[in-house]
Amino acid sequence: MKSHCFLLIATVCHLASPGLAAEAPASPARAHLTSPLADGTPPPPEPEKPKLIVRPENIIAAETHAQGGRQITVQQITPIDLPPPPEAISPVEVTPAMRALWDQRRAQFPRNELIRLSATVYRSKNSPTRSLVTYWQHEENPAEASAHTAITFWSSADFALLTAFATFDGSDGKPRSLFMTWGVQDNDRISTWLARSGKVYQAPKSPKLPVGPAAFKVISGEPTPDTLIAIQSLHDLYNNEQPRLQAAYEGREKAQLLAAAEAKAHPPQPKNITLNYWHLPSTPTATQEGGAK
Repeated sequence: MKSHCFLLIATVCHLASPGLAAEAPASPARAHLTSPLADGTPPPPEPEKPKLIVRPENIIAAETHAQGGRQITVQQITPIDLPPPPEAISPVEVTPAMRALWDQRRAQFPRNELIRLSATVYRSKNSPTRSLVTYWQHEENPAEASAHTAITFWSSADFALLTAFATFDGSDGKPRSLFMTWGVQDNDRISTWLARSGKVYQAPKSPKLPVGPAAFKVISGEPTPDTLIAIQSLHDLYNNEQPRLQAAYEGREKAQLLAAAEAKAHPPQPKNITLNYWHLPSTPTATQEGGAK
């Protein structure tokens, strides 16, 4: 099972009781992407970085070694003048006016709440896709500020599609950030593989979920209203943007297969490497008598 990590943004949602399917929020149409969606299109090539050119007369000594089908050359060169290190910046005194301006900016642009999820997507030809998701809920108790409790729910959304974008606005119009680890499990492949050894595979059983738009059902933990809003916002985003999310996912999968085939047909060749170094001029050091040596 492959695991993937992606940074997204999740938003707010509607209250549901543990063990019950969540109802739709007041305005689910507001959940939408606010950042580019990776679809497998390769990024533009990076500009070529400047190279260090060493003239032959500046090479003091050189040694070449063969390693892994390439040549590694280590050569000592004459010292290169480097720019002086930047001067230390004096700390800025925070005035009451500066703090008031910061507070005003925070009120205008609230921080994105970081949401942490882990998801396993179960796929099969003869049954609908289901995702088993764990939401790591941040404790509101100041004494447990660094603690998180697990909220587990089943979803009819394919959480593998909720990846490869940075931000989105949720059902209440507020932005959130999400860090999700995820993987896809092919129930048919695992069942076939175990059958060769005479074993029977029992896939996890999902509770009954409504037919139609993606929904979820909490099976463990006690989610807060904010947590339920964030979870519902992800589902509203999925329902609103599913065609784009599906097309982008298929594009990424296709690009990955093409890249693997290209690497197999034309494996990268080892490149020769040149490592340059020089000795800094020695500086006098103080002795116990106060002189220099």
